[in-house]
Amino acid sequence: MNANSEPANRARILLVDDEPAILITLQKILSLEGYEVQSAQSAREGLRLHGQTAFDLAILDRKMPEMNGEELAAELKRLTPSIPLILITGFPAAVTRRELFVTVMGKPFRTPELLKSISMALAVKGNEPLSKSAPPAPLDPQSHPTIPPGGGSMAGPEAARMQPVIQAFTELPCVSSL
Repeated sequence: MNANSEPANRARILLVDDEPAILITLQKILSLEGYEVQSAQSAREGLRLHGQTAFDLAILDRKMPEMNGEELAAELKRLTPSIPLILITGFPAAVTRRELFVTVMGKPFRTPELLKSISMALAVKGNEPLSKSAPPAPLDPQSHPTIPPGGGSMAGPEAARMQPVIQAFTELPCVSSL
Protein backbone atom coordinates (compact mmCIF):
# COMPACT_ATOMS: atom_id res chain seq x y z
CA MET A 1 0.00 0.00 0.00
CA ASN A 2 1.13 3.52 -0.53
CA ALA A 3 1.05 6.33 1.99
CA ASN A 4 -2.05 7.85 0.41
CA SER A 5 -4.19 4.73 0.85
CA GLU A 6 -3.49 4.22 4.58
CA PRO A 7 -4.99 6.16 7.46
CA ALA A 8 -2.56 8.72 8.87
CA ASN A 9 -2.83 7.46 12.44
CA ARG A 10 -3.35 3.72 12.25
CA ALA A 11 -3.35 2.09 15.67
CA ARG A 12 -0.41 -0.28 16.08
CA ILE A 13 -1.21 -3.64 17.67
CA LEU A 14 1.26 -6.23 18.95
CA LEU A 15 0.03 -9.85 18.82
CA VAL A 16 1.88 -12.48 20.87
CA ASP A 17 0.80 -16.12 20.61
CA ASP A 18 2.81 -19.30 20.17
CA GLU A 19 0.21 -20.76 17.79
CA PRO A 20 0.92 -19.67 14.19
CA ALA A 21 -2.69 -20.26 13.05
CA ILE A 22 -3.99 -17.85 15.70
CA LEU A 23 -1.41 -15.21 14.74
CA ILE A 24 -2.17 -15.49 11.02
CA THR A 25 -5.92 -15.36 11.56
CA LEU A 26 -5.84 -12.39 13.94
CA GLN A 27 -3.33 -10.55 11.79
CA LYS A 28 -5.59 -10.89 8.73
CA ILE A 29 -8.72 -9.88 10.63
CA LEU A 30 -7.13 -6.86 12.29
CA SER A 31 -5.40 -5.75 9.08
CA LEU A 32 -8.75 -5.87 7.27
CA GLU A 33 -10.11 -3.64 10.05
CA GLY A 34 -7.38 -1.07 9.30
CA TYR A 35 -4.96 -1.76 12.13
CA GLU A 36 -1.17 -1.97 11.74
CA VAL A 37 -0.28 -5.36 13.20
CA GLN A 38 3.01 -7.00 14.14
CA SER A 39 3.10 -10.51 15.53
CA ALA A 40 5.46 -12.58 17.65
CA GLN A 41 5.46 -16.31 18.40
CA SER A 42 7.10 -15.92 21.81
CA ALA A 43 7.19 -13.50 24.72
CA ARG A 44 10.87 -12.85 24.05
CA GLU A 45 10.13 -11.90 20.43
CA GLY A 46 7.20 -9.75 21.62
CA LEU A 47 9.50 -7.86 24.00
CA ARG A 48 12.00 -7.34 21.18
CA LEU A 49 9.28 -5.90 18.91
CA HIS A 50 7.98 -3.75 21.78
CA GLY A 51 11.47 -2.28 22.14
CA GLN A 52 11.50 -1.31 18.46
CA THR A 53 7.95 0.03 18.01
CA ALA A 54 5.56 2.13 20.08
CA PHE A 55 2.44 -0.04 20.15
CA ASP A 56 -1.01 1.30 21.00
CA LEU A 57 -2.27 -2.07 22.25
CA ALA A 58 -1.04 -5.64 22.80
CA ILE A 59 -3.04 -8.86 22.54
CA LEU A 60 -1.40 -11.74 24.38
CA ASP A 61 -1.95 -15.46 24.70
CA ARG A 62 -1.69 -16.75 28.27
CA LYS A 63 -0.08 -20.14 27.80
CA MET A 64 3.29 -19.87 26.06
CA PRO A 65 6.67 -21.50 26.65
CA GLU A 66 9.43 -19.64 28.52
CA MET A 67 7.21 -16.78 29.74
CA ASN A 68 3.42 -16.87 29.98
CA GLY A 69 1.12 -14.03 28.96
CA GLU A 70 0.69 -12.74 32.50
CA GLU A 71 4.47 -12.51 33.01
CA LEU A 72 4.81 -10.80 29.63
CA ALA A 73 2.03 -8.39 30.56
CA ALA A 74 3.81 -7.43 33.79
CA GLU A 75 7.00 -6.70 31.84
CA LEU A 76 5.17 -4.70 29.15
CA LYS A 77 3.42 -2.66 31.87
CA ARG A 78 6.78 -2.05 33.60
CA LEU A 79 8.22 -0.75 30.32
CA THR A 80 5.10 1.12 29.12
CA PRO A 81 2.54 1.57 31.93
CA SER A 82 -0.08 3.12 29.63
CA ILE A 83 -0.27 0.27 27.09
CA PRO A 84 -3.66 -1.46 27.15
CA LEU A 85 -3.42 -5.25 27.15
CA ILE A 86 -5.93 -7.92 26.12
CA LEU A 87 -5.38 -11.52 27.23
CA ILE A 88 -6.77 -14.43 25.24
CA THR A 89 -6.82 -17.76 27.03
CA GLY A 90 -8.45 -21.15 26.98
CA PHE A 91 -8.59 -20.99 30.80
CA PRO A 92 -9.92 -17.58 31.90
CA ALA A 93 -10.51 -18.80 35.47
CA ALA A 94 -6.77 -19.53 35.84
CA VAL A 95 -5.77 -15.88 35.27
CA THR A 96 -4.30 -14.51 38.50
CA ARG A 97 -3.29 -10.96 37.43
CA ARG A 98 -6.49 -9.60 35.87
CA GLU A 99 -5.58 -6.06 36.89
CA LEU A 100 -2.97 -6.01 34.10
CA PHE A 101 -5.58 -6.38 31.38
CA VAL A 102 -8.42 -4.28 30.03
CA THR A 103 -10.07 -7.52 28.90
CA VAL A 104 -9.55 -11.24 29.48
CA MET A 105 -11.20 -13.24 26.71
CA GLY A 106 -11.81 -16.96 26.71
CA LYS A 107 -11.08 -19.16 23.72
CA PRO A 108 -12.89 -19.61 21.51
CA PHE A 109 -13.95 -15.99 21.16
CA ARG A 110 -16.18 -14.16 18.69
CA THR A 111 -14.47 -11.72 16.35
CA PRO A 112 -17.01 -8.91 17.00
CA GLU A 113 -16.32 -9.19 20.75
CA LEU A 114 -12.57 -8.90 20.17
CA LEU A 115 -13.03 -5.91 17.85
CA LYS A 116 -15.25 -4.22 20.42
CA SER A 117 -12.66 -4.82 23.15
CA ILE A 118 -9.93 -3.37 20.94
CA SER A 119 -12.00 -0.27 20.11
CA MET A 120 -12.85 0.30 23.75
CA ALA A 121 -9.23 -0.15 24.88
CA LEU A 122 -7.98 2.29 22.25
CA ALA A 123 -10.70 4.81 23.13
CA VAL A 124 -9.70 4.68 26.80
CA LYS A 125 -6.05 5.14 25.86
CA GLY A 126 -7.01 8.16 23.77
CA ASN A 127 -6.81 6.71 20.28
CA GLU A 128 -10.01 7.07 18.30
CA PRO A 129 -11.18 3.70 16.98
CA LEU A 130 -10.38 3.36 13.29
CA SER A 131 -13.22 3.41 10.79
CA LYS A 132 -15.61 4.47 13.51
CA SER A 133 -17.02 7.92 14.26
CA ALA A 134 -18.21 6.84 17.73
CA PRO A 135 -17.50 3.99 20.14
CA PRO A 136 -19.10 0.75 18.99
CA ALA A 137 -22.68 0.05 19.96
CA PRO A 138 -23.45 -3.02 22.05
CA LEU A 139 -23.46 -6.17 19.96
CA ASP A 140 -26.83 -7.44 18.84
CA PRO A 141 -26.83 -11.18 18.08
CA GLN A 142 -29.21 -10.59 15.15
CA SER A 143 -26.89 -8.11 13.44
CA HIS A 144 -23.64 -9.90 14.38
CA PRO A 145 -24.33 -13.53 13.53
CA THR A 146 -21.78 -16.23 14.14
CA ILE A 147 -21.09 -19.34 12.14
CA PRO A 148 -22.81 -22.15 14.00
CA PRO A 149 -20.84 -25.26 14.98
CA GLY A 150 -20.45 -27.51 11.97
CA GLY A 151 -20.82 -24.67 9.46
CA GLY A 152 -23.76 -22.67 8.28
CA SER A 153 -24.30 -19.46 6.45
CA MET A 154 -24.02 -15.90 7.58
CA ALA A 155 -26.83 -13.39 7.25
CA GLY A 156 -27.42 -9.84 8.34
CA PRO A 157 -25.82 -6.47 7.63
CA GLU A 158 -22.30 -7.59 8.57
CA ALA A 159 -22.25 -10.56 6.16
CA ALA A 160 -20.72 -8.70 3.21
CA ARG A 161 -18.13 -6.95 5.39
CA MET A 162 -17.11 -10.20 7.08
CA GLN A 163 -16.79 -12.19 3.83
CA PRO A 164 -13.06 -11.35 3.33
CA VAL A 165 -12.38 -12.35 6.95
CA ILE A 166 -14.21 -15.65 6.52
CA GLN A 167 -12.36 -16.28 3.25
CA ALA A 168 -8.98 -15.54 4.88
CA PHE A 169 -9.83 -17.82 7.80
CA THR A 170 -10.95 -20.73 5.63
CA GLU A 171 -7.73 -20.54 3.60
CA LEU A 172 -5.62 -21.41 6.65
CA PRO A 173 -4.21 -24.95 6.47
CA CYS A 174 -5.56 -25.88 9.90
CA VAL A 175 -9.11 -24.83 8.91
CA SER A 176 -9.28 -25.87 5.27
CA SER A 177 -8.41 -29.47 6.20
CA LEU A 178 -11.43 -29.81 8.52
